[in-house]
Amino acid sequence: MDPDLIIPVPLHWTSRLYRSHNPAGLIGEALSSRLQAKYDVNILAKRKRTPAQTSLTPSERRTNLRDAFRVRRSRRIQDLRILLVDDVMTTGSTANAATRALLEAGAREINVAVIARAPGL
Repeated sequence: MDPDLIIPVPLHWTSRLYRSHNPAGLIGEALSSRLQAKYDVNILAKRKRTPAQTSLTPSERRTNLRDAFRVRRSRRIQDLRILLVDDVMTTGSTANAATRALLEAGAREINVAVIARAPGL
């Protein structure tokens, strides 16, 4: 799959104040360079601050992330194949919530890339 656009899973803006970087963003930038694909960190936003997923059960993770993501510029993703990038996947709740937002905004196809896969709870 050759993506039309690479988008990292975003941090909530308050989390960005305390972290010097977004691991998903660093991975996305590297993939963009390697795949020669467009990269945009401003399309997908995390609209609500959520507790850390690590202490939650799978069902709590899904509830925690319900409506957590929004697409800011839906015209820029219409009918595109998007590579959604995150650092770690455990239950897939984050990828699922972000994918849902992108598809509802008009993306044609979403593929997810992660560096690590942690065992689910």
